[in-house]
Amino acid sequence: MKLSVHLTFNGQCEAAFRFYERCLGGKIVTMLTYGNSPMAAQTPIELREKIVHATLILGDNTLAGVDIVDKEYDPAKGFFVLLDINDPREAERVFGALSENGTVQMPLQETFWATHFGVVVDQFGTPWEINSGRAGSEVKDDSSRRFLTSLDPHPDDTIAAFVKRLLPSVIVEPDAKAEPVTDGPSYHIHLPLPAGAEYRFTLWLGGGEKQITASLLGAHEATYFWHMPFEQAGFPSKEQLNKAFLDAVNLIVHHNTRIEQIRGLFSNAFKCEYESADGWKRMAGVSALRWINAPKIAERKRLYRSPALFPST
Repeated sequence: MKLSVHLTFNGQCEAAFRFYERCLGGKIVTMLTYGNSPMAAQTPIELREKIVHATLILGDNTLAGVDIVDKEYDPAKGFFVLLDINDPREAERVFGALSENGTVQMPLQETFWATHFGVVVDQFGTPWEINSGRAGSEVKDDSSRRFLTSLDPHPDDTIAAFVKRLLPSVIVEPDAKAEPVTDGPSYHIHLPLPAGAEYRFTLWLGGGEKQITASLLGAHEATYFWHMPFEQAGFPSKEQLNKAFLDAVNLIVHHNTRIEQIRGLFSNAFKCEYESADGWKRMAGVSALRWINAPKIAERKRLYRSPALFPST
């Protein structure tokens, strides 16, 4: 026995399935119109370009869809499509993608059964539940364990305390390239994604290094495009460096942010701003040189946005 989900739409089936293919991955294998089906002769002219059967294959799962006549259509209700995703980062990506022009009923958050759970109704009216991770589970991956061990000798370090509060909801990765050069192990702390974010903030810690970077989601996710190199700023003391770092982190997690890409003749420049009560204010930082291969934009400027992770009340 195999269970599949069959969704109904009021003329938007094809657009919805193109959207789901982009958000969820998988592959559309069927997109059959009424006009090309055996039902063509019995179908009203205005419905012949609509979809009688669509299928999207997601691993071993199938999502099906159909357009139905206006008077017979009822918006989706009484159910949710539940996606159980192993990788928390993928859960964040999918939740953010499905939230585009949709309605978030419950932001992605930790519950008593999962480290990541959220509810969103997408722009086509389909209700989704996104579930990932088991709440209360120990940090099992070697990178997180090594990072926690590296914090243990510094129980009074404000940065260590901040990151420990975030674990295990964040993802820790070792910086294999050790870039920029540091005097010890360095780690990347990927912050959770708020719904609708176009980029992810990452903290770089360890070996005397403290940076904040941002990277676009999707094809360019592996490459950051804005960063604040605190270890290069010449702070006279560790305490002042830590305070400046935490002040910057508090800005990016408690305020809406936006990053502007400015296209030049041979390269691109980027700046990050946060939204304050007095309007948008620029954060310090420099463009990463590796972003000479930034996304190509036709216009001279482009804005990328991210809502606050923990909005101030």
